[in-house]
Amino acid sequence: MVFYVVRYSEIGLKGKNRPGFERKLASNIRISLKNKGLDAETKALRGRILLNVQKKASLRTVFGISSYSQAEETGALLSELKQKALKIAGQSKKTTTFRISTQRINKDYPLASPEINNQVGQHLVDKTGMSVDLEEPDLDICIEILGGKAWFFTSKTQGPGGLPVGTQGKALLLLNSEAAVLAGLLVMKRGCSLDIAITDALAQKKYLALLQSYHPAGIKTYELKNLSDLNKNELNKVLEQAQAKALVVPDTLDEIQDYPVGVGARVLRPLIALTDKQIGRELEKYKRSASF
Repeated sequence: MVFYVVRYSEIGLKGKNRPGFERKLASNIRISLKNKGLDAETKALRGRILLNVQKKASLRTVFGISSYSQAEETGALLSELKQKALKIAGQSKKTTTFRISTQRINKDYPLASPEINNQVGQHLVDKTGMSVDLEEPDLDICIEILGGKAWFFTSKTQGPGGLPVGTQGKALLLLNSEAAVLAGLLVMKRGCSLDIAITDALAQKKYLALLQSYHPAGIKTYELKNLSDLNKNELNKVLEQAQAKALVVPDTLDEIQDYPVGVGARVLRPLIALTDKQIGRELEKYKRSASF
């Protein structure tokens, strides 16, 4: 099994709703990994989700995650921290400089983070002869302490950020272009789950895969006769079937479409301030994270 420490940011601001957001993020992580054929176990702690999974896995397409690290767990006694740091340093044969970076998730640990850095760092200097470099170390040994446990890691992988998909209701995306894919991704990043309206099966195959890679559950599709000349009754019927609270469209300032009067949902235009070049660059980022 491989162990990860998963971090989030925006969820931490949700007050009394925070436990629900944490549960949803943990569920989305498990479902995302299950879609890749991997069984996983999660445990939510204060400000962190601990993940055990069968083998190394990417979490770069799970909205709500700010970063994650493959980690090793140990006890939080100072002697245990020194022992673990020394073991990690010993595994890096060509390393000559290091840094200790400690974060106490809660503040009931008897030593402050700088003091832990100093004592563990001095232990490594005494035992290995390595030098401390706080700016550009060969090895950055990171320690996070919560309760009676500590987690060691040497790198962080950035997640996509945002809120967990499914925490902010459902939206219907008019999927008529590659730009619409970005519109859908940006709305998903704000916590919305998606269904899509499409006219062309070929376009569905071309555009849907990237959206699905960021959407833990399956995305349901609805067919409309013509996305460029929308019929109010047809559109409202699909919105009702999807139980969607909003209609997501790929409009920009250079290309704003008219939509039928009386559409039974808010119209969201997440690309409204972006240029075509910016849309292309943002899409490429999402494609790279999803390995497209």
